[in-house]
Amino acid sequence: MKRSFILTILPFLAACIHEPECTPGRTAPIRISLDWSKLAEGREKPDSMQLFLYGRASGRCAHFTIGGDTTLLLTCDDYDLLIFNNNSTVFGFRGLDSFKNAEAYILPGERAGAAQPGYIPCADWLYADAREGIAVAADMAGPVPLTPGALVTEITVQIAVEGLDRASALDARLSGAASGLYLHSRTPSPDAPARVRFSTEACEGGYTAHTVTFGCSSGTPLMLQMRATLTDGSQRTSQVDITDISGQAPGGSVQVNVGVNLNPELGLTAVIRSWKIGDTTYTELQ
Repeated sequence: MKRSFILTILPFLAACIHEPECTPGRTAPIRISLDWSKLAEGREKPDSMQLFLYGRASGRCAHFTIGGDTTLLLTCDDYDLLIFNNNSTVFGFRGLDSFKNAEAYILPGERAGAAQPGYIPCADWLYADAREGIAVAADMAGPVPLTPGALVTEITVQIAVEGLDRASALDARLSGAASGLYLHSRTPSPDAPARVRFSTEACEGGYTAHTVTFGCSSGTPLMLQMRATLTDGSQRTSQVDITDISGQAPGGSVQVNVGVNLNPELGLTAVIRSWKIGDTTYTELQ
């Protein structure tokens, strides 16, 4: 009878000493795994990433700098996650105390008309990813995968100029560009559109211009504006709409070929001849 009592009570004791469930106030590990399969072609991945975890029940935000896959110890809660790199010299971040309001934006010194150079160097790429409602608990199964993708689109414009001997310089810029981007949704912020300059260099037969952009501001066309300075010091301007073209390569690269006719009497006229995304060349919008 005594032996029977002991055998009966053992399952009860085993149930009492098992690992308790993760209750509020307790901690549990979370494994973060970074997948760089969306890294832009020809780019090196950032040395470090900023990871923000927003606890839904606690209302608290935890911030870590990580260099790769990592394991963190967090208070049990449901979390929304943001990860991004902040090694850029021309983009800033704000609203990071809130998952929904966290935003990347173009620093004022990099906008056209500012005292500093107004173009965005192509080396400045932003990568980000977001996950919502990740439950941190003692029984979490496997790592949380994060796949940072590019937030910016690189635009290269090849400008072939007819009447090049009449020009001493040409500069290009984008008007209607989104000045900020919400990190969790990758949608433009409602801030006023930015005017962003290109880095422009002379080449055989014309100019090559580079920049990167968040895309067009909501409801505003993305216009490629060009201004030529003639040898007599006068200036001529023209613009073309590249909204639909840039929208075909979000987080990638697009090369636009533009033909420009520079005539001192008639002014500056420009037309898009073609554009290239990856290995595919287009001559008209589908």
